[in-house]
Amino acid sequence: GQVETRRVVSLAYPRLRLDLLDVAFGYTGGVGGPRGISAEQLEQIVPQQVDAREARAFWWATILVAAARATGQEASLAGAYKTAADLEDRDRTLAAYEAQYRPTGRTILIVYDALDTVSVEWRRRSALTDALFQVVWAMRAYTSVRVKLFVRPDQIDDESLRFNEIPKLRTGAVRLNW
Repeated sequence: GQVETRRVVSLAYPRLRLDLLDVAFGYTGGVGGPRGISAEQLEQIVPQQVDAREARAFWWATILVAAARATGQEASLAGAYKTAADLEDRDRTLAAYEAQYRPTGRTILIVYDALDTVSVEWRRRSALTDALFQVVWAMRAYTSVRVKLFVRPDQIDDESLRFNEIPKLRTGAVRLNW
């Protein structure tokens, strides 16, 4: 499994410190189930006429669910969405993960993939992507809970994105060639 693979790779590449990662998926596009959150779940929670506040709450909820799963807890997306929508509850929950992990030197790594599946409608996709980038930017405050995105170039280069820190995200992006 993932844990065994990371253990073996961490022996070969100790400077990567992969043995100190607890990895979970924040969003997996077409694949939901016990390991990720799907486009169908996104459609169920965020209304078609996407509101920025609701979109950000959804992405915060995906972080809360992934962090819970990384620590071996069960978490429902609906329950996490309620927590995420309340700024104090969300911050308190994330601070608890941070407090649990920081002394151990371990990190929760939350991975987002297939982000092109958030919507087939361009305006909705741009609004959801913009909200996700805002949440990812805010996650810089946490050192023990980290987020990594796999984003298509057309999504990060979308000129309709309104988030004012998008140039900094673009600068930090690494282009992968398959």
